[in-house]
Amino acid sequence: MIENHILPDVLAAGLRVIFCGPAPGKDSARAKAYYANPRNRFWTVLHETDLTPIKIEPQEYNRVLDFGIGLTDLCKTASGNNNELPPHCLEEGVPDLRKKIAQYRPTFLAFTDPTAGKTYLRDRKAPLGRQGIEGGTIIYLLPSPSPRNTQWSKHRWIWQDFSDTVRIQPGG
Repeated sequence: MIENHILPDVLAAGLRVIFCGPAPGKDSARAKAYYANPRNRFWTVLHETDLTPIKIEPQEYNRVLDFGIGLTDLCKTASGNNNELPPHCLEEGVPDLRKKIAQYRPTFLAFTDPTAGKTYLRDRKAPLGRQGIEGGTIIYLLPSPSPRNTQWSKHRWIWQDFSDTVRIQPGG
């Protein structure tokens, strides 16, 4: 782990999915755990959509590796909501994420926040859902599981669609 990273990457070769958020939220930074806000839906939706057979607790985040899942963020050195991050923090993380994807070669790269995904894709108008393939990795933009996402119920189905795709994909 690089000294100034708020949360370490949870990455390994042969992963089905790497989930990437914009940056740790304040609760996650305090807890030193991914998606630690008790109202964040991330861990619940992983289990409800059968991406994990159990519901993982935020403090157990390293267990995702047992299920072929990795975790990272675009901005590794700041925390907060997107509007609280330093200017260009997300953009500056894109080259590092591209290197990680090239190194670990997951089947899927799934952004847990549209802003992070649109920044990575350099496409401010990219819709939620499947985006295409980059170097053999299928890219998805998922609706944010954050409690701040007021459109969750309208777009939650995209998580199930993603999960179904992961489970039918060879190696998934």
